[in-house]
Amino acid sequence: MGNQLNDASSRQRGWIGSLLAGLAVGLLWAPCAGPVLGAILSLGFVHPGQATTGGLLLAYGSGGALMLFLLGWCGAALITRLRRGQAFGERLRRLAGGAMLASVALIASGGDRYLQSAGGLSQALEQRLAARLPQPEQKTSLQPIAAPQPSSAMPSLAGGSAWINSPALTPERLKGKVVLVDFWTRECINCQHTLPYVRDWANKYRAAGLVVIGVHTPEYPWERSLPLLR
Repeated sequence: MGNQLNDASSRQRGWIGSLLAGLAVGLLWAPCAGPVLGAILSLGFVHPGQATTGGLLLAYGSGGALMLFLLGWCGAALITRLRRGQAFGERLRRLAGGAMLASVALIASGGDRYLQSAGGLSQALEQRLAARLPQPEQKTSLQPIAAPQPSSAMPSLAGGSAWINSPALTPERLKGKVVLVDFWTRECINCQHTLPYVRDWANKYRAAGLVVIGVHTPEYPWERSLPLLR
């Protein structure tokens, strides 16, 4: 607000500008009051005239005095209101201090344990009230445990370069059997460790319908030799 009044005073000339400058200086009493007063005195020297200079100084001083009076009057009213609130604040501080002393005495005497056990009393009361309320009938619906059988068709086994140790198999020949497809490579260490277990499963559960199909996926060129795999 002070900056707006100061800007307005720079755009106005004569009495109105001096009055606005005085209002701005009175609102924001700062070191800028000296330069403004110096500007008025310089104007008086450049344009000699006691009436003009005196009028500018009077308008400047009137604006500053008016703003300082308003600030002082409003400040006095504000201080009066704050004094009224100090009594309430003092009472509030006393009540807070009394509550603090009471809590310290409660903890020192062990009374806080009774407050902690109050939760059990409220829980017991809730259980009694819940027992008196009518219970809705709950109907239990049994869900089947067994998951539905997959209905997708078995993919085709065509596309390999050759079948070793067995004739070519088709999905029709494997219908009703459990098929384990093992992807392996001759130079793979993990594959070499698992192959004995896979052979044991094939021999042990062949009568139960287990069919193991090993799919060799060569990684190096020399692994593509069929005689080497046989």
